[in-house]
Amino acid sequence: MNWLMAQGHGAVVQVLGAGLLFGAIHGVWGLMGKSFRAAIGATVATGFLGMMLGIVFLLAGRSLAPCIVAHFAINLLIEPGLVLAATRGEMGSLRVRHATPIAQANQ
Repeated sequence: MNWLMAQGHGAVVQVLGAGLLFGAIHGVWGLMGKSFRAAIGATVATGFLGMMLGIVFLLAGRSLAPCIVAHFAINLLIEPGLVLAATRGEMGSLRVRHATPIAQANQ
């Protein structure tokens, strides 16, 4: 983000750039598991997270400390469940169920 700022880009481009890079770097995990679908999901989800952390970076006066703390908290609280679900093969079997009377009758 600092590099983009030095190139004359505003906050929106900086945040989008952070999201793209953050997502691309984390999308590699899906490719390492030989799953293009997982790579796309990881890229989109972590790209959004990267943009949010980019906003935090700007709001914190360009300090990385709050971003590092947030990333650590996410890894500590959320990631273990994701890893367990992925290793158990539960990630591909998740289906969205609609809470409509027709959907409930068909269950």
